[in-house]
Amino acid sequence: MAIKGLSSLKANFARKHKGYRNATRHASRLVGNNVENAAKLNAPVKIDSLIYGEVVSDQNGYGYAIRVKAMPGSGMMKNMPIYLEFGTGLYAASYVPTLPKEWQEVAKQFYINGKGKTKVHSFLYPAWNTHSTRFKEAVRSGLRSVR
Repeated sequence: MAIKGLSSLKANFARKHKGYRNATRHASRLVGNNVENAAKLNAPVKIDSLIYGEVVSDQNGYGYAIRVKAMPGSGMMKNMPIYLEFGTGLYAASYVPTLPKEWQEVAKQFYINGKGKTKVHSFLYPAWNTHSTRFKEAVRSGLRSVR
């Protein structure tokens, strides 16, 4: 017994799969670029040049990471982008608990003694919060466009 149309069905599935994959990758890069650009606009002068986007492939090949490099030099100054993002001392103590758990965990990695006096000048989280909410719609739109 033969199944008619099986080869065309396989070809259709392969075409759709490739279209869905590309649409999702495009959405990741689009939203990632928007987050990166907004973070650079929000960042204090000299820190904006340390923010760069990088497409990071996980096992499925999707993803976009926004990285913030350390400041040149040594000691605490190299972590200045993080201290400006979250604040230090009492400023961090009041701001960090308002963030999602994942962001709180990142901030805790840079805790020293709670005596700092750097005010919060958050640049990455507001950019992420604004633009990442558009990711689902960008994916939906891309998937709808696959024929």
